[in-house]
Amino acid sequence: ETVEELLSITESTSFFDVKALDDMRYNIQEPSLEGHDVPLFDGMVRVYKPPVIGESYFMFTDPSDGVEDPMHSVVMHSRSNEGVCEVSGKVKADKGALIHDTLVRCYNEAYNTFEANAYAGAKFGETIKNLKTPNRASRRDIVTGKIIPEKEGWVTSGTSKDMVINGLEEAIRTKQFITHSRETIEQFKTIIKPEGEKPRTASRRGHDDAVMAWAGVLQ
Repeated sequence: ETVEELLSITESTSFFDVKALDDMRYNIQEPSLEGHDVPLFDGMVRVYKPPVIGESYFMFTDPSDGVEDPMHSVVMHSRSNEGVCEVSGKVKADKGALIHDTLVRCYNEAYNTFEANAYAGAKFGETIKNLKTPNRASRRDIVTGKIIPEKEGWVTSGTSKDMVINGLEEAIRTKQFITHSRETIEQFKTIIKPEGEKPRTASRRGHDDAVMAWAGVLQ
């Protein structure tokens, strides 16, 4: 019912390491207002570092239907695991796919994929195929790691969701990546794990789009 109550809940049952999350705040910075030749799409795209010739990047998008949840994308430098660009906004899957395609091309044809769940995921996948987005990753079997022919995107449910969320938990605890986004860190702080339950947002109306985008790009 109050901010204080929410904070007391997240402090006591936080799924992610609270000290590590506090330490992440030292890397917070404001995004570039110019974009450095990266389109900002009315402020949804937040460029923290522009693409560098010769460097390689990964990109993952958690699509949206544009109504309740926002989309979230992360572009991560492949050697430093630094989030050089993040995207957040309530746009439909086809618009989100256009933004994704644009950023993939801007960041040196970043190796990329997306969360393929539900209608938004299917529409997003169809659109990036039609856009001929370069360097799209193939889907892999969650257990064997083998490529599944003619399939793309991550289906994050059950075992696969547990794996990516647990991977993100370890990456935060051991400080394996850098995000410059204040909003992303604040969202990490809302993920709790009450005893006997799976990780979830502290509020049933909360969002986990940044959580899933970071979990995906690290995988």
